[in-house]
Amino acid sequence: MFPFLTQLFLYGFCIDAVLSFWAELYHIQSGSFADIRMLIAFSALMQGTVLYVCLAFTRRLSFRLVGWPALFLLWANLTGCFPLPLFYLKSAGLWLAGAQMLMAFILVGVAWRSQAVASGPGFLDPAMGREGFTWRRFLRFAAVNVVFLPVLALATLLGSAVESIDKATAGYVRLRPSGLYVTQTSFAKNSHTVALDGMMHVADADFYQKIKWGIDGVKTLVLLEGVSDENHLLAGGLGMDKLAKYFGLNSQMERGEYRTTIDKMTAKEDAGEVAADGSVEIDKEVDVRRADVDVNTFRQQTISYLKAVALLYQSTQTGKMESFLKVMEEKKGVLQDDRVVHGAMEDILTNRNTHLIQQIEKGMETHNRIVVPWGAMHLAGIEEYLRSKGFTEVSREEKPAVLFWKPRP
Repeated sequence: MFPFLTQLFLYGFCIDAVLSFWAELYHIQSGSFADIRMLIAFSALMQGTVLYVCLAFTRRLSFRLVGWPALFLLWANLTGCFPLPLFYLKSAGLWLAGAQMLMAFILVGVAWRSQAVASGPGFLDPAMGREGFTWRRFLRFAAVNVVFLPVLALATLLGSAVESIDKATAGYVRLRPSGLYVTQTSFAKNSHTVALDGMMHVADADFYQKIKWGIDGVKTLVLLEGVSDENHLLAGGLGMDKLAKYFGLNSQMERGEYRTTIDKMTAKEDAGEVAADGSVEIDKEVDVRRADVDVNTFRQQTISYLKAVALLYQSTQTGKMESFLKVMEEKKGVLQDDRVVHGAMEDILTNRNTHLIQQIEKGMETHNRIVVPWGAMHLAGIEEYLRSKGFTEVSREEKPAVLFWKPRP
């Protein structure tokens, strides 16, 4: 049985390699070809997983012939090829398929013979004729996997985190080996430029200190994020400042250019130095306008949800798991209710983006350059709007927001 399963798996692995390389080379993502490719790939993965487990119990399977291809498929499928996603290679799929093709060529070149299995073609299996179970093989396999399986699980977790962050922010926040990075993009149409300046509400102090809104010779309008709370519906806020200190980071509203900008704008607003369009000149080249909504525009369920999140933040700062669990239990109806979460996301993301788009359109009536320094999760929707209006991307760059290995106070 094992010789037959070995042959079946290796043929499937090699066919999957060819189909995957072809699909990646010509960007085939749908249709009959893609369906056949996925079917063969899934079959090879399942066979490889079963045979890898069987390696512990029998010597009639060759690790040289089955183990490495099976491990490759497990790594590629379970971990998302971690750590490759950290480098965000545009052709990562092609490189991965190329690596599988190389393994297939090596297998064919080294092990395939025209007369190998029952006087027919196949892969020459060095395990044929061996005895079955031995304790020595089982214990050695178990010892190796005591180390390997936790590494595989950790890589799977990190690979999932990379994919989730990238998907949730449409690439405006990216996890890399050195830290979290945010993306800045600029879009242009005729004489207008809109810069989407990805922000994080909690980051390293350097991130906020290096912010620069203006460009010499170009009058710029900065549309600031920041939900107001005229009726004090969220007394005490979300506790982001305390959360930042707990992790040795800074809050967006705490210090740096963002805080300085708000202080300058508030002082001039108090002095009545506000233009007809609601903007305030804080610098020769920079006008600033509040472009966010007030909490009173949120539905009551959203306010309850935000209060629960604030309590959750506070519980994490105590460092006590029982406090965290208590908050989760007390607020389970709010935090776990899909309808509440959906409504909150609509208020926090969709409706605020709609308001921001109106502010961008209004700003283009008076300024040729607009900067949108908003949280990264908002910017995918704004980018989609700009592209729909004929704006084209002219620049894209990343900057570090949180560096993992940086010494902290």
